[in-house]
Amino acid sequence: MIDKMNRSEKAAYNWLRRRLPSVDIIFQKRNSPDFVTNTGDGYEAKLIRSNAITFTYGQLDRLIDFGRVSVLVMEQGAQEPIAIIPINELKDSPRYWHQYRVVSYGPMPENDVVCHCQDCETTFIVKQGSRQRYCPECVLKRVKHIPTKRPDTHQDGR
Repeated sequence: MIDKMNRSEKAAYNWLRRRLPSVDIIFQKRNSPDFVTNTGDGYEAKLIRSNAITFTYGQLDRLIDFGRVSVLVMEQGAQEPIAIIPINELKDSPRYWHQYRVVSYGPMPENDVVCHCQDCETTFIVKQGSRQRYCPECVLKRVKHIPTKRPDTHQDGR
């Protein structure tokens, strides 16, 4: 099990073993949180880089949904966390937790948008933060009406 962990996960696992000697700790390589105990607690090991703790959008949501999770903030080469963050303190998507930046990345959630055309009331889905304001059909209609200048290549008018 430990050979499948990265360095920060190994350090967090060893720290948890020392801190919770009588508790079973299960490592979840492809799931969040990284560690789950038989008491129902979860632990997510995060390596801090440039004073930032980084999550994917989906990962942060899964950790919050799990409930009893602590984020173990690890420095490169450290054998114990420099900070332990209860996940409920990250629920409202703060940009900072004390002196650490909290960063989310990856595919953004989708939102429903109503087309801005006067004669269309189509609702369509766009990625959050997108500037798209017209449905795909209305975009095609608008593009067809954009004049294009074509060079005259033939002398006979073809």
